[in-house]
Amino acid sequence: MIKLSWTSFLAFLVLLPNSYSEIHLSGAYSFLYNNGDSGRQNYVTGGRNGDSYNGFHVNKMEFYVEGSLDDNVTWFSEFDWNGSDSPNLSLAYLRFNKAFGKNLVIDAGKILNPLGLFLQRKSAHQNLLFGDPLLYDYHTTLRTDGVVANGAQIAGLAGLGGSFNNYANAVTNKQGLTLVDRDYPTGVMAYSRKDNVDYYLAFTNGAVSQAEPDDSNSSTNVLLKMAYVGSKNARLGFNYSTGAYLDSNVVVPAGRTSNDYRQTLYGFDFQYERQRWNVMAEWMVSSFETPNIASDLDSYGYYLEGQYFWNESFYGAVRFGGINFENIDTPLGKMSWDSNVNRTELGIGYYVNEQVLSKFYIQLNETDTTDPKDNLLGFQLAGTF
Repeated sequence: MIKLSWTSFLAFLVLLPNSYSEIHLSGAYSFLYNNGDSGRQNYVTGGRNGDSYNGFHVNKMEFYVEGSLDDNVTWFSEFDWNGSDSPNLSLAYLRFNKAFGKNLVIDAGKILNPLGLFLQRKSAHQNLLFGDPLLYDYHTTLRTDGVVANGAQIAGLAGLGGSFNNYANAVTNKQGLTLVDRDYPTGVMAYSRKDNVDYYLAFTNGAVSQAEPDDSNSSTNVLLKMAYVGSKNARLGFNYSTGAYLDSNVVVPAGRTSNDYRQTLYGFDFQYERQRWNVMAEWMVSSFETPNIASDLDSYGYYLEGQYFWNESFYGAVRFGGINFENIDTPLGKMSWDSNVNRTELGIGYYVNEQVLSKFYIQLNETDTTDPKDNLLGFQLAGTF
């Protein structure tokens, strides 16, 4: 139903008379060759439906449709195709500029997530490497469709977040949550700038770790970001989010509901640009409340990325990052509730022209328990049209 309603809404906008709606079409593409290890099921990127893939692939096609209804009301939509599954509507929102006659922008629909820095540059033609930072890429062992019996059970599943059947009591087949979902949430967001500070406030479905197109519970997620932009070369942001993550049909202790179990996330992002250098970093702390475990499931993730341009076309890039999972009490003593992971990714790239980017990359992953074979190297051609 939700897909039909979005499609009908967009069709209505596109079919409006030209005097009311000016339509612009554009897009982006990504074609790649990957040579990766087989054990990449714990990562969103570098595979599909829990399986690694090698060889040549149409990684993604993005089709953008946008228009204006009047001087202060615009709309934007994005359809994605991964080369095999049916295209899906990933982004669709109305934007009200100068809302209420103020210096205020309001987006409503499937909206951009303002948290951090990476989600605003996740498309292949904007990401100068291949993979996502682990904050957005690693499937933890925590799921939305079931709960564990105790701390020992979830600790025993460490490193198995990419499996579809790691919860015996789950009612559906899902992989574990990433700390931050790379997909776009559904809701409403307000943005304004005052005294060199950007302010974002959003209300969305679900939690920041699961951007579902419809509500899996009746809780509303709150997203808050403030970023100082007054420096010539640097930008510093603070991020906060809190929302319920469990599906409404999950069985929880008597007297509680799925809305009572929340994910709270906070952290900082930083960007510095000067001459040929571009440095970006994020540090996020996440805490999940969960049934049957007294302590929260805490973790922190981070990355530091540097880019250097030898000239306008040729660059090198490197990203270091990881996720550390805190200990919880179990009958066997204190144990980490998931496996700590680290990633190093290196790449070089060349802009063939303003619209076409070619890049080579190598990605090295390390897990502190049983370390699966999950490294990757490859070549990607990305561009816009």
